[in-house]
Amino acid sequence: MSCERCGGLMVTETNGELMDRESRKGIDMARCVNCGNLEDVYIRTNRVMSRVPTQVESHTMGTRRPRVTQSRA
Repeated sequence: MSCERCGGLMVTETNGELMDRESRKGIDMARCVNCGNLEDVYIRTNRVMSRVPTQVESHTMGTRRPRVTQSRA
């Protein structure tokens, strides 16, 4: 896996400070050995979801007209 910021090598490590309350285990995170970027499952999921294109509803297309401003002379 490569880092989103610098393209460096990401290694998996368990962070004990950010403990999952139900299981009492540390959270697995990926850390870049070059820049120190930290990512967990939620960060990676949100990045993937933000890249998914959303559908634009066709009935809203073309209904807005450009705003015309009048200049004061």
